[in-house]
Amino acid sequence: MILIVILLSLLILGYTFRYLLKNPVYGIYLSFFSSGILKTVNLGPLRDKFGLTEVIFLLTWLAMMLTNYWKNNRVKLNSIQKLTFVIMFTFIFIEWLSLLLNNMDFYGGLIGSIVEVTNLTYGALMALTLVVLISERPQFFMCLKFWILGALVVSIIGCWALTGTAPGWTMDDFTGRISSTLKFENQVPSYLIPIFIPMVMGLFVRGISSKNKIILLICSIMLAATMIGTGSRTALLLLVLAIFAIAFTGLITIKNNYLFKGKFLMGIACLIFALFSYVILALAAFDGHYALGHTPSWQRPVVRLYLTLDEGAMLDSTREEQLSIVDYNMDKAMIIGNGPKLYGRKYGMEEIHNSYVGVYFESGLLGISAFLTLLVLCYSCAFSAIKYIPNNGEKILIVSVIAGFSLLLFYSGTMYGLRQRNIWLMMGLLISLPSLYKRAKI
Repeated sequence: MILIVILLSLLILGYTFRYLLKNPVYGIYLSFFSSGILKTVNLGPLRDKFGLTEVIFLLTWLAMMLTNYWKNNRVKLNSIQKLTFVIMFTFIFIEWLSLLLNNMDFYGGLIGSIVEVTNLTYGALMALTLVVLISERPQFFMCLKFWILGALVVSIIGCWALTGTAPGWTMDDFTGRISSTLKFENQVPSYLIPIFIPMVMGLFVRGISSKNKIILLICSIMLAATMIGTGSRTALLLLVLAIFAIAFTGLITIKNNYLFKGKFLMGIACLIFALFSYVILALAAFDGHYALGHTPSWQRPVVRLYLTLDEGAMLDSTREEQLSIVDYNMDKAMIIGNGPKLYGRKYGMEEIHNSYVGVYFESGLLGISAFLTLLVLCYSCAFSAIKYIPNNGEKILIVSVIAGFSLLLFYSGTMYGLRQRNIWLMMGLLISLPSLYKRAKI
């Protein structure tokens, strides 16, 4: 049986590589799809960092070395794009420098540090590869289509898990919190919420067929149900923020004739009604006794927030303890940080559930300054191009992608999200926009 699986996998990889040789950009499309499938085996020092997306990118890079098609179609980067990549790899350099300096006088964490920074370096190379290969506007939207396809797979399995009949690997055995095809339930929102906003906005854009809108509607409903099934308060908060982000996207594109304004307002009303209905249903079904393994995962976000407000309970003791340790030790190694993946060993704490605090604590003021500058430049790339996008459905969808990126950055304030592929892929999408709309000037 194992031999059959190996042979079938090699056949699929060979068939995939054949298409990548025709045009390596297919690897970018597949990476958006595969980023939602993170189940993999533990590979020793690499732990579970090497999965399907990594296989696809290795094949993509190999195809790029063996073909010249992508070189002939590559567009030149403008000044803001070049500066963005300079800052991006400056950030990566600072992480490597922090690794080197901190591991010189601290022992036992070198392998973990190397894996951590290699992972960040890989993410930056993903973003660079995307910008190099995406040379036409239809390719940008093809990335979104494959992301939607990946979200559909995650949502189908997530909704299956909600029924209680799915395999054990789709959820936590004890709490019942749904992880679907990802490794942990808290990874699900980071993959689904950025594409949720373009999917919903697509329902109100002219030029998208009724058949595709039905697919988007069904997928959006399943996506929201899967996020709720994770039992994550962050997921619930992101859904609330998504409604505001969708409303804001509609507001700033309200003069766009490709937006169905009446349907859009009705859609916002339906989203608010659905959210309130869920909250009321979760509270009505709550038996008054919250406990992990007892309270269903779909009730957990509402119940935890309700108990926090009603009883004055601590919202999240783990995160508060982590931040208190950082606050007490923030004046130590302020310039270059405590080293990637070393603060846990140094201060006896778990991973910091905040990307920005985590970057500061591991690479100091140099690292966080470079990282925040990188984020600002990603927005600069997007906004420098957006005024040159025709006032049609493309502009609405691209604005919704920017809004989705903003929610992903909010998510990064609740989890350490830099290891996840989609934040680097989204950076690549935003950085690519000036190349796709060539009249953009800085």
